[in-house]
Amino acid sequence: MHCTKSDTASLKACIDSASAVGFEMVIISFGAGFNLESTNDTYIAEMRAISDYAQGKGIEMGGYDLLAHTRSRGHDPDVECIKCLTNSTTNSTTCAPDGSTCLASQGSDAIFSDIIGFVNKTNWGSVETDGPYEGESCASTNHSHHVNLADSVCE
Repeated sequence: MHCTKSDTASLKACIDSASAVGFEMVIISFGAGFNLESTNDTYIAEMRAISDYAQGKGIEMGGYDLLAHTRSRGHDPDVECIKCLTNSTTNSTTCAPDGSTCLASQGSDAIFSDIIGFVNKTNWGSVETDGPYEGESCASTNHSHHVNLADSVCE
């Protein structure tokens, strides 16, 4: 069951409803104001309390994280997918960050570390990701977890 609000009262109501009809998981949905990458101790404690409440009702908690094209990380070539465009007139190629997080970049290591830390501290049971957009490829030659465009996306 997806909840579209992330305040404590709304989450408890969502958990109660999910439990009453036999759902086993509640996922805080896109646009709910939820931050799966948070490292804020107060916020993590609040989400741990929600997780404990849910587990008491036989419900596992999960949350949505946007990693897609719409989530620019500041056009940082160490984090974002590198897209290369060739000008057919001049036959020149220009490569630049395109706004989508490259999950094989060294920059994504911190993102995943924050998510794993959140999950471990809150006892969350599920992570729902969105992106990178349509399995976006990346032409970077200096990302730590892939070599270039040829190995950046599984076909």
